[in-house]
Amino acid sequence: MKRAASALVVALLLGACVFSSQTAFFAEDEALAPFADGARYIWIENGSEETRQIVSYRRAGGAYEIGWEGEDDRLRALFIGVPETAEEDYIVQVRIDEEENATAYAFMWRTEAGYRAITSPRVFEPGSDGEAVADRLCERVGMGECRFASAEAVREFYHTAVYPAFVLGGQTPANYIDQLTPPPVRQPNK
Repeated sequence: MKRAASALVVALLLGACVFSSQTAFFAEDEALAPFADGARYIWIENGSEETRQIVSYRRAGGAYEIGWEGEDDRLRALFIGVPETAEEDYIVQVRIDEEENATAYAFMWRTEAGYRAITSPRVFEPGSDGEAVADRLCERVGMGECRFASAEAVREFYHTAVYPAFVLGGQTPANYIDQLTPPPVRQPNK
């Protein structure tokens, strides 16, 4: 496998320390299209400029193919809206292994600078309310993997752990990715 371009690629492709399920819970007809076809963003892991990457979104039916500048590998992702909240937030479902039906999840919400996403169950402090919710709603397997048994469990986890702590509560996750709008590409004078 080529060098992974971001924490999301590493987490989702390696299948360790992720939110996951044995089967996909959401279908393309449930997905939203929050980004324009071909939209480009800057991704920064945990606020570190050293991990700055450019990511692009290409529409593929009801899904997006997400790619990183300079790499050929692309992820296929669905963005499932969370209509019960007032914010622009999403459950992101990514198929990481079609043959084994392995599916991973991320949670993404709008911030002042763009979007923030979490991909790892290790975003909560040990003993926190969020960790207790994860223990209740998912099976802990492998190297920190949090495996959900239903779409309802994924939604409940977002509503009762992620949303109150990070979206409303203003806490900073232990691991996160910020997605920022890049500056416009300057066109040469003709």
